[in-house]
Amino acid sequence: MFYFTKETLIKYHQLPFWNNLFFSGTPLLPDPQAPIFYLPNIIFLFFRNIDAGFMVSVFIHIFFSGIGMYLLSLLGFKFSKKISIILSILYVFSPKLSGYIEAGHYGLIASWSWLPFVFLFTILLSRKQTFKNIFLLSVFLALIFYTHLLIFIIAVISSGFLFLFLISQGKKNIVKKIIYFSLVGIFSFGFVAIALLPQLSWQNQTTRNLLLIHPDVYPKWLSKAEFIKAAFSPILFGGNFIQNLDTEKIIGIGFFVSFLSFVGFLNLNTKNKTLVGLISLIIILISLNNASPIYNLLIRENWYILFRVSTRFWFLIVFIALFLAGLGIQSLLKFKKIKFLIYIIIFLAIIESLLTSWTKIIHPIQTDTTAAPRELYEFLSSDKSMFRVFCLNRCLSQKEAANYHLQLADGYGTLQQINYYDESEQLSQSYFNMRYTLSIPPFEIFDYENLQPYSPELSQYNIKYIISNHLLTDKNLQLIKIFGQYLVYKNKINLPRSNYPINIYTPNFIQVNTSNYKSNSLILSEVYNQDWYAFANGNRSLKINETLSKTREVSINKNTKFVNFVYKPTSFIFGLAITTTTIITSFFIFAVNTFKNKKKYSKH
Repeated sequence: MFYFTKETLIKYHQLPFWNNLFFSGTPLLPDPQAPIFYLPNIIFLFFRNIDAGFMVSVFIHIFFSGIGMYLLSLLGFKFSKKISIILSILYVFSPKLSGYIEAGHYGLIASWSWLPFVFLFTILLSRKQTFKNIFLLSVFLALIFYTHLLIFIIAVISSGFLFLFLISQGKKNIVKKIIYFSLVGIFSFGFVAIALLPQLSWQNQTTRNLLLIHPDVYPKWLSKAEFIKAAFSPILFGGNFIQNLDTEKIIGIGFFVSFLSFVGFLNLNTKNKTLVGLISLIIILISLNNASPIYNLLIRENWYILFRVSTRFWFLIVFIALFLAGLGIQSLLKFKKIKFLIYIIIFLAIIESLLTSWTKIIHPIQTDTTAAPRELYEFLSSDKSMFRVFCLNRCLSQKEAANYHLQLADGYGTLQQINYYDESEQLSQSYFNMRYTLSIPPFEIFDYENLQPYSPELSQYNIKYIISNHLLTDKNLQLIKIFGQYLVYKNKINLPRSNYPINIYTPNFIQVNTSNYKSNSLILSEVYNQDWYAFANGNRSLKINETLSKTREVSINKNTKFVNFVYKPTSFIFGLAITTTTIITSFFIFAVNTFKNKKKYSKH
């Protein structure tokens, strides 16, 4: 998506709202993992090599995560500079972050950077209700929204509970403070409306709700013992234990951090001990997933199923543990006789976190034995006509497909359009059993079946080439090349992208030339989506119908010289207006406050 977005910006001078590279075309604007509105991604425009851009961006995000934790500790928790530096280092070395880095989960890495700032400005807002604190809390919540939607939801709820807890400690102006915090909700919504409204609009057209048909939440723990080992100090059980844990099981707090946290816990008053203990217990019971004693209750809850990963909540445990560890260090350092011993424990806590994280990160990348050779990409890209490719076991890398400008019928992503999910069963001639899947075709299918695609249905999607690691029996599929284990077939009855010539083809806009009238039906081999609009001769609105194959069809007449297809969701227009208004309002309030402050100081 990053390669595609950058190329679209450079080539067409516009953000791509529609992704025509994967799934035979799919919305990008409402995709929660889309990179298009996350401002720090501007950095990728300055790198010829996107891979290098990722390295720099990840480094910068990790750096800011340390800065954020330092400020949270110093200004929020009111620890000393020394303790704040220690907690900052522990946060950066957190095994939870290392799991994201090892998996290359860019969105979670980025969200990790802004979480400390969210908690910091929640605390500061509870102390002093100023527009600056409201604005900055809203901005950091928005940054998390644009990096990871589920972390954003948890962060919003956590920030709200933390704020209510903090203001409940005093008895003055509670209602007024709640009103100020509600402004955070209004400004946060304003900053994210440009993406949130399209996401909400598209949600019912996606495969996400398939999770509710066949509930399946990760990670699957082998036992409670595995969870305890992973959560407590996985390094004690050896490098193989850590490396065999999948990304979502990397939740280690560490033996020494746990010790310091326990000391800090003992220094809490009874009320706060109860609260911290209860919150921690709830998160642990959720994170245990299939090993949880309340699993049968959880798996019946839609919110739990839709979260899909139970350990998404674990970052809260990390913050609780570090806060308690800071309290523990603060209380122990009062005993001058054991100060040297305390510093040794702190040093060991840092080393333990670093070793645990490093052991996970240095795990060698497994060679993808299904990856297609580069010669195959070069062969496909040598065909300059418009077509799609379908690899039956997803052997084509989406990144390389973007580099070689190849459009795929298959793909991998968090969400797919439900109509294309249904249609892909016809393309591959397999039965998906209405299960939620990240890939099309699902790996649970192609790993165990030799798919035999149906050429007439492939033709409806302009699928010219089919790549297979086994022989295909359809007589319309002609074997033309062999690259290692892969057989390249050509669909002899392939149809063009449209039954009329295409003048312009960009992610957000397609123009079809209908001046040479031959049929009153214009068929475009693009996935039907309700947010595409058609205009005859550029002005008269046409209704787009969904064909039996889930493609687009419009009716035209002899007077129609061309048809413009435009992707512009109404929800985006409203969202853009709200976000623009919010930004302008924010700057206006800042300008007014700055003017008032200058006037105030000039009088003095």
